[in-house]
Amino acid sequence: MKDYFSIYKKIILGFWIFIIAIIFFSSLKSQVVLGEKLKMQINTLFPEGWSFFTRDPQEPLLEAYKIENNKLLDIPLSNSSKENLFGFSRKSRVQGFEASIIISDVPSKLWIEDTGNNYEKHISDRAFSIRLKKSNNYFKKGLYLFVLKKPIPWAWANKNQEKFTPYSSIKVNLN
Repeated sequence: MKDYFSIYKKIILGFWIFIIAIIFFSSLKSQVVLGEKLKMQINTLFPEGWSFFTRDPQEPLLEAYKIENNKLLDIPLSNSSKENLFGFSRKSRVQGFEASIIISDVPSKLWIEDTGNNYEKHISDRAFSIRLKKSNNYFKKGLYLFVLKKPIPWAWANKNQEKFTPYSSIKVNLN
């Protein structure tokens, strides 16, 4: 009976080592070990690879808002939001990519520095015009407000720190 459990443990351990090795090798940019078809199949099952471990926790957070009738309409870029099916939808990744392409066209000197979380005061800011790219699926013609802010440390969350949070904003007119 003891040998049975020993073999069972070795099989389970071998299975997990195999899965981890496959995920590791599929996340490499240049492939020597895995074929392209197998890599695509693995990335379908495990789309993130090892990127979770490489994110900078101090990386600025990007927020996007559509401006309609002098109101800000939130465009959820968070992968974990309910609008993005808590990470199962890849819509937020495409939106985040499109937003980052748009803001990369904005000169850094045009960003407005401020603190707090009242972004509506920037609706009347002068808009920076950017020509709409044909490849945009989610950001169409119109006015948008983009906000880059530093994340609040988890130890300060729910301690009313939002009103002191520094951020940069830019109003963009996509045409």
